[in-house]
Amino acid sequence: MQIQKSFILLGFALLIVLAPLGVAQAQGALPPVPPAPVGENYIVDQLGWLNADQAGEINTIVTNLDREGLAEIAILTTTDCGDDYKRYRYEVFNTWGVGHANDNDGLLIAVCWGEPGKRNIEQEPGYGMEGTLPDLLLNKVVKEVYLPYQTAKRNGDGLVAMVRTYNEIIRGGSYESAMQNALQPLKDDGQYVAPETKEMTSDEAWALLFATPFMGLTCGIWIIIAVVLFFAYYFYAISQGWIKPGTGNYTGGNDGGNDSPSSPFGGGDSGGGGASTNIG
Repeated sequence: MQIQKSFILLGFALLIVLAPLGVAQAQGALPPVPPAPVGENYIVDQLGWLNADQAGEINTIVTNLDREGLAEIAILTTTDCGDDYKRYRYEVFNTWGVGHANDNDGLLIAVCWGEPGKRNIEQEPGYGMEGTLPDLLLNKVVKEVYLPYQTAKRNGDGLVAMVRTYNEIIRGGSYESAMQNALQPLKDDGQYVAPETKEMTSDEAWALLFATPFMGLTCGIWIIIAVVLFFAYYFYAISQGWIKPGTGNYTGGNDGGNDSPSSPFGGGDSGGGGASTNIG
């Protein structure tokens, strides 16, 4: 019994030690979410990447998807996504309420144009879009469709090409066909350069896992907290007689959970997944 109490005290002590670190990460400055676009405009272009024709094409594509009840795609370009890009895109998505409320078929494409090395395209899909546009595909579209346009210094056309690609896929087309169609204007102009591909090493993958933030904390911190909580709760459950050592039988306690926050505007919910792709 004394050992069990010691483990419980150790668990709470570790949580107290880790709490300031977690709070510091969770309180990373997030800039305010810009007002959502209105009418048949789905774009907030603070970087000025899109000319009238490019913005018009994107809005036409998305308006048709919206009216047909297939999807909603929102575009945000900005210089400031705060310290946690993933958290910011999540906030923008749910504040704007991207997607139809009953289908959660939204997609947010957010260009976070920070300092060199911290320039990303962040993409947040709704729950209902995750099967059609899985995270790996979102990442591929940036690397294989958008980046060739950026290499040709045609960033606005790159965003248009991404929306064209998603439009074709959402309507049942294959990725390969959609990608080739989206790249054709660049090839016709003789400006297409195939993007370089780089295999991620296992060390880089583990480093990325532990450095990737989720809800304001890195995965490494979440893992430590989870382990501490598990052992603290395990020994507490033994002390209360809920678990008999050596049997694994559980005799008490309740399950519970929280729903993801819904959009205040009655729109779609984020699926909590998405892709974060560095572009320079």
